[in-house]
Amino acid sequence: MANPARLSCARATTDLAEFLQDYDGRLRRPWTVNARQRSFQRGSDTAVGFSVARVSGAATGGGDQPGPTANACPGYFDVLHNDHIGTLPIPKDAYRITLLSANSLTCSQASRFLTSFLQDFNGRLASPWRLNTTTATFTRGRSTTVGFRIKPAVGPEPKPSNGGRYPAKGQPGECPGTFRVLNNDRIAGMALPAGPYLTFVYRGTGVSCREASQLFRTFLSGENVPSGYRVAPATGVFSKGKRPVFRVKAASPRGKTAR
Repeated sequence: MANPARLSCARATTDLAEFLQDYDGRLRRPWTVNARQRSFQRGSDTAVGFSVARVSGAATGGGDQPGPTANACPGYFDVLHNDHIGTLPIPKDAYRITLLSANSLTCSQASRFLTSFLQDFNGRLASPWRLNTTTATFTRGRSTTVGFRIKPAVGPEPKPSNGGRYPAKGQPGECPGTFRVLNNDRIAGMALPAGPYLTFVYRGTGVSCREASQLFRTFLSGENVPSGYRVAPATGVFSKGKRPVFRVKAASPRGKTAR
């Protein structure tokens, strides 16, 4: 502790737990971190801060609390391409899923929810789910214990590897390059702000990436739309009858994320 009179051990413990939940390494202002010295400082005030050090063996003492990874799921969730959920960027990487409470969800359920959120088109998650983009925490309604958070994984993946992956087998594969929407547009209630879009084609449809781009262009023009096609505004999925054919999604985060 830099100055116990200015920052108590209890408060430092609470702050450290919060920092461990941080998603992108940008701590709550005015806090900063010195990775080399493993120290945290509140703004320019050198008297308010603390440092951490690794200890061997089990810690004991009345002030000990369960660590923030106590409910971490075994295995990593692999995101196979750069993606985003609303304004939260999800770069291609392996992620650790941590449950907010061991009794709220199972790891399998959290993995399935994360998959559905990655399929979301506009950042407005299905009610009653909410997203805190600062900590990458997903909560159900106003509960603080029902939900999970994600964070880029560190170290080798535990075995067996059963944390999930996106896209999974049977889910649409990403097409190379992007499709650019030149002007703010709309298709069947689905807003499409100008910018680059990713295209994903479902396997087994017989539709190529080039054909999917042509179909997308046809829908944008509103002319000669093939019979039997429809679009789901919540997911950006274009289907023929009941069979999904391809989906689109903005290539980078934009707009506001539901909280």
